[in-house]
Amino acid sequence: MTVLQAWTEQDGAFYAGQVADPEIQRFTVDSPDTTADDVASAIRALHADPHGQFGRVIVDPVTGDLCGNLALERSAAEVTVSYWVAAHARGRGLARRAVREALDWVRSHWSGTSTAFASIHADNAASAAVVSALGFERAPQRDKQIHVRGEDWPMHGWQLRLAPLTPDEHGGSELDGDYLDQLWDFNDPAESEGRLRRARDDAADGVRDELTTQVARALGLQEQFDAGWAELALVESDGPVVRLRRALESGRLARSAGDTDRATESFLEATRVTDTGHDFLRIDALHMLAITDGPHAEQWTAAGLELATTTSDQRAKRWVGSLMLNAGWAHHDAGRHAQALESFERAVAAYAERGAPEQLHAARWAVARCLRSLGRDAEALAIQEQLALAEPTDTYVQQELAILNAVGTTGDSAPPNREKSR
Repeated sequence: MTVLQAWTEQDGAFYAGQVADPEIQRFTVDSPDTTADDVASAIRALHADPHGQFGRVIVDPVTGDLCGNLALERSAAEVTVSYWVAAHARGRGLARRAVREALDWVRSHWSGTSTAFASIHADNAASAAVVSALGFERAPQRDKQIHVRGEDWPMHGWQLRLAPLTPDEHGGSELDGDYLDQLWDFNDPAESEGRLRRARDDAADGVRDELTTQVARALGLQEQFDAGWAELALVESDGPVVRLRRALESGRLARSAGDTDRATESFLEATRVTDTGHDFLRIDALHMLAITDGPHAEQWTAAGLELATTTSDQRAKRWVGSLMLNAGWAHHDAGRHAQALESFERAVAAYAERGAPEQLHAARWAVARCLRSLGRDAEALAIQEQLALAEPTDTYVQQELAILNAVGTTGDSAPPNREKSR
């Protein structure tokens, strides 16, 4: 169901009422004195001359309630996206769905647009998480300062290469990784399943089978295991990339269904597939083995790290942070806290370079947790307090703060470990 619809002049009162919200004022350039008449005039102008502009109201897909604003501005081959969500609608994933829907519109209506760009206030972690989840990456060369209401705002640049709507447009026989990233939203596997099925309908045979493995993955995340196995049974082609993906998703289905032995065998099968040239997928298999094959976790993590740090595939290098976290928790669980801290700090560095804000947040949490195990409580507390300011609803942070602030705490007391949710 769509979450974007055209603005009407009658919606001006909603916009003017919401834009005065202090949180919206904190991160957008809209004047707090904007009136309904101001907005109605802007809507009339947009309707009269929409060339190079796109403005939509974000709505609740079930109730139709107005929830926010999204705007696009086109310049040459780039489109800049901006948005806000009203206080009553935050935390429901509407911004992420709205941006995704808008980018799909760009691909189908503004041909030749190759890049999407967003300029986000350095303190706006929630907005950075939205675009990061959609595949945007930090573009430090586009960072800038702007002067707003008497203050200098530090703005971070984020950009996304816009993959075509259908895999056949790539002119290749294999699934493009950037294209696949833009089909997936792991926070909404049901919505992802629909996009994957629609993409499969337009795909050539080999790519169709790759997309079928991803439909199976989406079904597994919804705990529809029989349906997931039925999808994998439809895979017909036997090329190395398809075999690798089929083995990976067989393993993930088995793991989600609680069959760890079957999962481990499937991931081992994936590592045996040769001549694919797809380091990203090979590292994925090693990463999953580190989770399911506990006695050999360190071996698999080390193998994944060796490949991730030596590969020429920039997309595959994204695995370094996750693998460093794996290594860190293996050291930590074995009581090797000094080595664990080194691994966690390397994860922070990796995510700072190539990770999403929530990944960097989790890695910094791991550093603080390890510092507590080392008896360096003051350092741990300082980091957790910083994390609490950025993400006040993070229960893992709050649990750590409670422990660190308690009288008589020892380094061995612990809340449920964050890493267990890997």
